[in-house]
Amino acid sequence: MSILPIQYTAMSWCLKRNIKIYIVALQSGFKTLYINDSGAIIKSHKFYKTDKEASEKIWELYVHIYKKYKDENIKQI
Repeated sequence: MSILPIQYTAMSWCLKRNIKIYIVALQSGFKTLYINDSGAIIKSHKFYKTDKEASEKIWELYVHIYKKYKDENIKQI
């Protein structure tokens, strides 16, 4: 998977607003995602077999959050 410019823009926008998405490995061998929004943790209910699958979802989520909130006055710096 090649990373698109919109994905870098979205990730940068989120990180500047203290929104971080990361992979958490489970004992079962599966992975899940956590979204940390300024200390408020949201745990995903989905599970991924590989880091690649989870990473692709992280990029997708950063873009989703960016597109949803970029034009609003939510979490402005």
